[in-house]
Amino acid sequence: MLFDPLAIFTKIFDFQHDMAEFAAFGSVYENLSRCKFEETVLDLLSLCTKHPDQCAFSNLMQNLSKNMFVLVGKVTSLGETFQGFPANDPQEFKEQMKELGEDVGTWMRVMFDYRKEQQDEPEPVPVQPEQPSGPSQEEIEAQK
Repeated sequence: MLFDPLAIFTKIFDFQHDMAEFAAFGSVYENLSRCKFEETVLDLLSLCTKHPDQCAFSNLMQNLSKNMFVLVGKVTSLGETFQGFPANDPQEFKEQMKELGEDVGTWMRVMFDYRKEQQDEPEPVPVQPEQPSGPSQEEIEAQK
């Protein structure tokens, strides 16, 4: 559509093309839901809501400067990953994308000084003593 903007009008009934696009989108959506990409955004929103000072620009810059040695190592790793990017082999491309994700994740964790909060364990539910299912001893005595 970028190369042929009028295609939106001239190729409006290209059903085969539309189904191919739909299938490609479905594959992307499946991958996004499988890797739970949205959890990263929700975690950062939660962090910045609970601890706004951690998301202040001055604090982000302080975190970056404190951890510069780690980040320079990640820049080196990114440089190595980008050599020959994108790979023609699907498995190699998958590995490249995984490495990119890990490197970007490290940058984000360092920048926000992020540590996933531990889930509070639910309190145990008190067990109620079992009630007898038949008539009580008093009811048996009263029937006699």
